[in-house]
Amino acid sequence: PPLATLFYALHEDVVFKKWKHCISFNRRFIDDGIAFWIHQPNQDVDDQCWKQFREDINDYHGLRWTFTPRAQSVDFMDMIIQIQDCRILTDLFEKKLALYLYIP
Repeated sequence: PPLATLFYALHEDVVFKKWKHCISFNRRFIDDGIAFWIHQPNQDVDDQCWKQFREDINDYHGLRWTFTPRAQSVDFMDMIIQIQDCRILTDLFEKKLALYLYIP
């Protein structure tokens, strides 16, 4: 994983510099990433920028990322992250367990 992280970081650095006008924050842990998208005033321009950003991220040695739809709330790793009233709120996210797979 450390080499894979460094390998992709080279591409990521270029892409996020290109899109700094649309991304106010981004972090990645191995293959999980999060970013705050700054919407453009014109919805058509914003949609086109979002599409192009995803294409730019996925244009590197066949690596493909899965994007969740843009939203005010997201489950990221073990957290729920929300934007409410211009504030960032967090809470713990608990995945549904397959309780039948083990004896508690």
